[in-house]
Amino acid sequence: MRAAVALVLLWAACTAAAGAASCTLSLPASIGAGAYDPTVIGSPLMATFTVMYACDSSANAANLTVTASLGAHASGGTFDTRNLSAGGSDRLNYWLYPPGVTVTPHSAANVWGDGSGTSRAWGPFAVSAGAATSATATLQIESNQDIAGGSYSDTVIFTMTFV
Repeated sequence: MRAAVALVLLWAACTAAAGAASCTLSLPASIGAGAYDPTVIGSPLMATFTVMYACDSSANAANLTVTASLGAHASGGTFDTRNLSAGGSDRLNYWLYPPGVTVTPHSAANVWGDGSGTSRAWGPFAVSAGAATSATATLQIESNQDIAGGSYSDTVIFTMTFV
């Protein structure tokens, strides 16, 4: 039995129109998905993580959305499958799902991206001044992938946009 440790590193960036509210996006520095066992057939490895956003008390933010980049080890130009890498040629396929969507095992439906193709952005939201909102997002690693042991990771940049 070979096992791999899966990890996704996250980064957040924020953009706003001039004169807009000041908002923050909080994500964990990394998501530890745990030990991956390629001999387990039919049961993907799932991990959840908390995403939080808040805007200052001086103004309301409108049309707040959060997008997720393809990642450092993208598998082509779509969000249908993301890849974790241990530095060699093996790749561990995974998907990210924004809060509030139904996660279907073994499915690229509702994946978190930039809204292009079949990917979804999280939002848009109208955020009340001074209010913080947190929600749970999901990482799913497909089962039955024949990979070498190692520490697999990817870097995804999350961007919050609002006016």
